[in-house]
Amino acid sequence: MSQLYVHRNQVKQGNESLEVALPMEKDYYYFDSYKALAHFISEHCFSEEDEWKSTLPFEREFEIWKESFEADHLNLDYDLFIASLSEYDYQTICEEYKDELHVEYRESEDDL
Repeated sequence: MSQLYVHRNQVKQGNESLEVALPMEKDYYYFDSYKALAHFISEHCFSEEDEWKSTLPFEREFEIWKESFEADHLNLDYDLFIASLSEYDYQTICEEYKDELHVEYRESEDDL
């Protein structure tokens, strides 16, 4: 898989230490996995007033995951859900961020 890129103008909550802590190419932060990208988006790409939106894709996937279990008495917690996510699940979450919440990212370095 190639790198995934988020332009620095997508960051709504962050500080200068992000630019030191995360690799950048031109004005883009880049990531090796959809997992890393999804967590970055949820933590840094929503303003404080819109922060409630940052977990919507995770919450939707959590509800789908819970429904896949037939036993109502199971104690299905969020940490177990997060631990069970595959790279494909994270890709789905990233696509929801892009399509529904308009957080743009690139899947290749073309046109950076």
